[in-house]
Amino acid sequence: MKTLFAITLIILCLSGHLESILIKFGDLEFTVDDAMKLKDVIGEEKEFGHKMEGILNLCKEPTLPANFKPICQKNDAPQVFSTLYDIASNPYPCDICSFAVCTGCT
Repeated sequence: MKTLFAITLIILCLSGHLESILIKFGDLEFTVDDAMKLKDVIGEEKEFGHKMEGILNLCKEPTLPANFKPICQKNDAPQVFSTLYDIASNPYPCDICSFAVCTGCT
């Protein structure tokens, strides 16, 4: 029972930590949770890479959350989506701050 409590406490602490990390691209800000939602939309295989046609398909995806739509208008959209995907794929929350676009890390 104590082990279950400890595991639950660790998970709650980590989830709170992830919410405090902001990912900034110019005037756009996203949480790590937002990036994880984007990863779910993209799927396990990052099909778009740096190809514009893949980005256009992603931007037309009806399940793409509205807060990601402004990225579609940017010239560096493939790089932004790729970076968000990479951040969401990182299994170590403390290492997320190795990305220059992340702020709020401890």
